[in-house]
Amino acid sequence: MTAVLRHCFTALLIIFISLQTAAAGKNIPAEINGLNGTLTLPENSTPKGVILFIAGSGPVDHDGNSPGSQTDNLRMLGDALSDAGYITLRTDKAGTGAGAATVNPADITFAGYLRDYQAWFDFLQKRYPDTPVYLLGHSEGALFATLMAQQHKPAGIILVSPAGYTIDIILKKQMSTQPFPPEALAYINDVIDRLKAEKTTENVPPSLNILFAPELQRYFMEWMQYDPAEELAKVSVPGLIIQGGHDCQIPPENGERLIRTAPDNQYAEIATMNHVLKATPADCAAAIASYNNPALPLHQELVPAITRFLSAR
Repeated sequence: MTAVLRHCFTALLIIFISLQTAAAGKNIPAEINGLNGTLTLPENSTPKGVILFIAGSGPVDHDGNSPGSQTDNLRMLGDALSDAGYITLRTDKAGTGAGAATVNPADITFAGYLRDYQAWFDFLQKRYPDTPVYLLGHSEGALFATLMAQQHKPAGIILVSPAGYTIDIILKKQMSTQPFPPEALAYINDVIDRLKAEKTTENVPPSLNILFAPELQRYFMEWMQYDPAEELAKVSVPGLIIQGGHDCQIPPENGERLIRTAPDNQYAEIATMNHVLKATPADCAAAIASYNNPALPLHQELVPAITRFLSAR
């Protein structure tokens, strides 16, 4: 949530696709407009569908990793769903992977990320015209999946660890759990309120620059305009909401609000799953420790919950 976010497309969509079979014959690199992705194919079956992964906030790469967090969760999920018979596409967000050094953080916009994922979706539909394409969004990526589904009509959407409230509410709740002095917390809440009103704050203390750098303030202002529950209610394609009971960042009350507002979707709560899709104790310190343990497997209930939803389509 606090990592530096990255850039958007700025030119007309000119798609350059580079596909080359990897040594194992299963992973295939893909590229559009300088953004890199990895297609993971089922080895011995006709694909049941194609799933575009949409990562969470910050500079997250195609494996689900970012500075300060090495989980490999998206790589594990892509492999598992490929084993279940689905093609998956995991992408580096703009400014991560091979293109990280070429991006100016000031160029980032929420709308730019949305265009990036729309381009990947178009790529998949053109490459696999006779195969259903699904969207799987994790954390912030769930909102992008929701917004895309309003216009692009995928075969279905899977929202994993999604926010159910606007990001200003989420940020305030997250900050309230941190050991800030009362005056610092009041200042943070005031900055958030100003952003909600589409007003920036200048001369933020250096200690808070990781949260409120100028480029992040602009991004948050865009993000705050979307209520995830209200946006999900506008979606007509089948949806699955998966929430972790041990998620300290986005607790289950978020998924509960989504399903109340958009009851035509399916809802699954995985009691001991945390925000990065691993099984951990309820203690938040233990949950956060898993963010840097790529050897820890995915929660054993996650993939079955997804494949049950997909199989019913």
